[in-house]
Amino acid sequence: MTHGETERHGAPPDGTALFRCIEGSFRSIVGGELVPLERDDDSRRRWLYERAPFGVLAHESGSDLIRQWRDVT
Repeated sequence: MTHGETERHGAPPDGTALFRCIEGSFRSIVGGELVPLERDDDSRRRWLYERAPFGVLAHESGSDLIRQWRDVT
């Protein structure tokens, strides 16, 4: 596990910068919001990790594809 991931459900990985990167990438590619909440970063990060009705997996771009984020889905 990397970047503060945890096996405990209900505890999103620490990493506001990583969350913002995922959110910004989604916005630039899709043109919309990934998280349908107008709240602080922590609230949106927790929603993405705990309640999103879809899965998110983010990894580095290197050849070994080290996982950076995964949600409880």
